[in-house]
Amino acid sequence: MQIPSVRARLAATATRIVVLEVLSRRTVWAAAAGESRKHYGPSGKLFGSESWVRCSGDLMSLAAPDTLLQGYTSLGKIEKLYRRSLPSTIYAGASEIQRSLIAEAGLGLPRSRS
Repeated sequence: MQIPSVRARLAATATRIVVLEVLSRRTVWAAAAGESRKHYGPSGKLFGSESWVRCSGDLMSLAAPDTLLQGYTSLGKIEKLYRRSLPSTIYAGASEIQRSLIAEAGLGLPRSRS
């Protein structure tokens, strides 16, 4: 049985993965070509960490209540990855700082932090 809303949520997760891969490849390509821009890295990091939280939370709710099983089961790994996703918005630069860097370097907005 296929449920359209489940397919749509899985498709959204798959789409975010593809977009993150494109952002990451752009960053690597630009650095190798000498055309790196200051906001390429932060945009990939921000999109990646925010997507990780959103997608893992969405996958966890789709597979609930079996995702409450901790350990090395497939569904238990979803729960573990969700818990690991939350700190990703902080380490390697908090999401708020990444947004500021993108706004300054990518959009030319004035500096918003001290």
